[in-house]
Amino acid sequence: MKIESRDIILSVTLIIFALLAFLYSNTFSTGDLYGPDLFPKLISIIIGILGLYLLISSVIKLKNSKEILDISKNLVFKIIIFIIVIAAYFYLFSLVGFIISSVLFLVVAQLIFGVKNYLAITLVSIFVPLGLYLFFTQVFNIPIP
Repeated sequence: MKIESRDIILSVTLIIFALLAFLYSNTFSTGDLYGPDLFPKLISIIIGILGLYLLISSVIKLKNSKEILDISKNLVFKIIIFIIVIAAYFYLFSLVGFIISSVLFLVVAQLIFGVKNYLAITLVSIFVPLGLYLFFTQVFNIPIP
């Protein structure tokens, strides 16, 4: 598989994700211009634009590329496990809330992809969810479950 083919698959996935995220963010709408739907819509638009840029540049590069990408079985296994972990994260999110599910998700995700520094795993897994929670609840006044 050519590297650009991988980028095309990624870009199409990003564009679909951005479209779905934009549509889902409409459920947050309160009718105000600066409501809780503004930030998710902005992020999804940015992701969509970047995905479109990646798609166009990958298609242009694909015509001239001769480089081949070798995908190992170990990498495929890690990706499948990561998809399962993401599904578990969404399930746990509704049960225990944002902070606990995010801490668990970040620990497992870092271990799956080979982070070996346990201090870094601990610090990132605790401070990123707490920081995001405080940022959205205190700065933007948006409640997070």
